[in-house]
Amino acid sequence: MARFESLHQPLPLRLPKVRRHRLRVRLWMVLLPLTLLALAGLAVYPVLSGRTTEPIEAHQVAHLAVENAREARAAHWVPAEMAKLEASYRAAVFEERLQAGRILFFRNFGPVSEAFRAVHKLGRETMQASEDRCAQIVVDAQSAIKRAERTLRGANLAAERMPFPHGARMMLQTARIHFSEAGIYLDEKDPEQAAERANVAAGEAQASCRAALPLAARFVDGGQVGAWRRMIDETLAGSRRTGGAAVIVYKEKNLLNLYRGGKLIRSYAADMGSNSIATKLHGGDRATPEGRYQITSKKARGQSRYYKAMLLNYPNDEDRRRFEQARRRGELSRGTGLGGLIEIHGEGGRGDDWTLGCVALSNRDIDDLFSRVEVGTPVTIVGGDGRGGAFSDLMPMLADPDSVPVP
Repeated sequence: MARFESLHQPLPLRLPKVRRHRLRVRLWMVLLPLTLLALAGLAVYPVLSGRTTEPIEAHQVAHLAVENAREARAAHWVPAEMAKLEASYRAAVFEERLQAGRILFFRNFGPVSEAFRAVHKLGRETMQASEDRCAQIVVDAQSAIKRAERTLRGANLAAERMPFPHGARMMLQTARIHFSEAGIYLDEKDPEQAAERANVAAGEAQASCRAALPLAARFVDGGQVGAWRRMIDETLAGSRRTGGAAVIVYKEKNLLNLYRGGKLIRSYAADMGSNSIATKLHGGDRATPEGRYQITSKKARGQSRYYKAMLLNYPNDEDRRRFEQARRRGELSRGTGLGGLIEIHGEGGRGDDWTLGCVALSNRDIDDLFSRVEVGTPVTIVGGDGRGGAFSDLMPMLADPDSVPVP
């Protein structure tokens, strides 16, 4: 009975072990799938999240932004910004290659994508900065061209109204060439070269005017103008004293005035020597002489090459003295003569200085003057009286050709 009872006693040691084992098995049956699922999730997450996918589109967009900046010549216009863009792009490409070389599950292209997006943004900003800088240079070039146009216009007007020295004309021609080049460079989208050429053109035009300035300066020089006015006053005083005729020629005004008894009775338009800005120094210089002369003979129609003519007593003693001084200074080449045969003649009225040194009137005016003067009539030829003449009025333009407005 006791043994039977012992068989029905609980087994305190074996039964708990079985239950624990079963519990472990059940636990592992739950935990293992969860663990495997977690591991699978960890393995798949980089792929599903896109971290392992190369940012091809972001790369292409960034590359296009860099190319656009290059085409906008950003390296030229904004070199610092372009250098930063290029460095950023290279760094992004390097990181992309570095990630691509890793095992799939360890790749992370997220920062690479962000880097390419940053490159894209920086590329747009760089291109815009380049275009803005280029546009500003274009505006500067256009302003330089406008200034050069104004300066060149003033120099051209001055050259049309007075005979520029050879060197000054050469500079002016060079200025015209450079001005044309400035327009070509601007059309070819090279505003820097356009501005440079325009500035050179303006400088050469100003230099040409400065070279011509001394020639015209004597027409406003106080000493020279004073001497001319004294010659005029003495001639008019003689006319008033004798009641006779007197002729005064103003070279820079292209004007011949006839006086009688000191009073103006006729004015005639007159053409001068083609080198009208200079005083006659020697034969062949094509300049009209300046000084006090008189009519030595009258040539009727058929006796003169130019319809009718009145010969003057050039050279006079003052002309000879000036010629000898120039010869002693070595200003005249060997064989140069003083010249002569200076007349007031017809075939003029052309509105241009074209003679070899004579004073030319229209045939109608020479007929009128011919009838009003005699042999011995005083003829005073001056450069001007300091105002209202072609050369005295040019002085402001020669000093500052920029002052001429562009229409």
